[in-house]
Amino acid sequence: MNVIEAKRISSSNLLVFFICLGIFSVSSIMPSRMLSEISLVVLCLYMLGLFITRPRFILKYLVFIFAVVTNIAGCAIAEFSSVFLGEVRVFAGYVGSLPLLILSRWLFIIILIVYDTLFGVDDKQLAVNHYLSDNTVRLLDTVTGAMTVALIIALLMTIKRPSAISLGIDRFSYAQLYANNRYIGYLNSYMPYLITIPLLSTRYGKRWLGALSVLCYSIILVWTGTKFGNLFAILCVAIWIYYDKISILERGKLNKIVISVIASLSLIAVFAVFVSSKSSTTLNASEYIAQRAAQQGQLWWRIYDISGGAQHVSEFRNEIEAIGNGKSAVSQNVGSNYGIYKIMYLAAPQSLIDSKIALGSCYTEAGYAAMFYYFGPFGTILFSTIMGISIGVVVNALLHSSTKLRFIDSFLLVRMTVVLRGTLGMFFFDFIDLPSIATYLYFILRYITDNSHDSSAI
Repeated sequence: MNVIEAKRISSSNLLVFFICLGIFSVSSIMPSRMLSEISLVVLCLYMLGLFITRPRFILKYLVFIFAVVTNIAGCAIAEFSSVFLGEVRVFAGYVGSLPLLILSRWLFIIILIVYDTLFGVDDKQLAVNHYLSDNTVRLLDTVTGAMTVALIIALLMTIKRPSAISLGIDRFSYAQLYANNRYIGYLNSYMPYLITIPLLSTRYGKRWLGALSVLCYSIILVWTGTKFGNLFAILCVAIWIYYDKISILERGKLNKIVISVIASLSLIAVFAVFVSSKSSTTLNASEYIAQRAAQQGQLWWRIYDISGGAQHVSEFRNEIEAIGNGKSAVSQNVGSNYGIYKIMYLAAPQSLIDSKIALGSCYTEAGYAAMFYYFGPFGTILFSTIMGISIGVVVNALLHSSTKLRFIDSFLLVRMTVVLRGTLGMFFFDFIDLPSIATYLYFILRYITDNSHDSSAI
């Protein structure tokens, strides 16, 4: 009976796959406004089904699925509205870009699902009780304590100045206003993965110490103008660290968790929009919300429109030449011809982008736009495949390491998720920079050491 049920479910999943593939492919080959609308409705239904039937999958890959949803939503607003897109200085309108983006992003999700099914960690094996030695707990608490002291000092230095909210400016303007505060830049650069340590402490060490560290960092983020991004990243890392506990819950409870997470994200987003809208004097509320939401898809929409379907394969050499030679600070990349900077310059007037980058400001979701510019539709499909497999490998390895209490491994793998998010959103190839290469060598040595221990045991 169970075998028959499994086959029936498998067949239905296969049928859904081919229906979606057919609709999205036809819409991409022969784009029209009606087919764009049909593709969007089908994708919404598919994502709704995914949220209901695979809550573990949603939570596991939340940070990446959120990017998929916001990117497509932003593109849809650009396609089906006439809002003025201030960051590219053009009015939105239908250009037919939505179906290909939906196809590419949907295939990215499908690849994650397939990888998880074939090679993903077994949730039942994750739910095993492990215990830390007293020495390991002390070391974890010591490192967390040092981080907490540093964050408290940073917080005290931060709150001496007016908050970005009270000044009515964003984090880029705030950083420019207090440009001498380099620690803010360091926090934004390193804390997205260093936060792993105090979050681990909330589970395995002194919970209050880890929680205090996370709280201090969160206050600094809000005070300096970060209203969503890094706060969301903290939530996603916390889910990975507690995933073995979450995964054993029944589907009904998991669905409630997913709903709670979505509700929390919505509240944070509403707060961010409300605060940001205070600095806008020319737009009404609905126009401001539409413009902000469209920012997540505006680069794809604009590049699709201006490229005219032409491929620019020869220009990809700029990306290769930038590997290891790119400037780390955004403000140092005025005039740069690689990654998101190139896409920004293609999409908007040079004077506007010069001023944005000089301020340290950067747009988002350039990965698919860049691959389409260089290689056309084939590039976006290839990008989905490569990124889907890479993210599947890293996230599952992270969950395995976290459950096995390999904290160094977990820390390095959280950094790799940040790197892969940078590739998706910024089209940076940091996964082949020196720290990443050192990470690969570490895991190779770890693999050799583990195998040698297993051989000795035999």
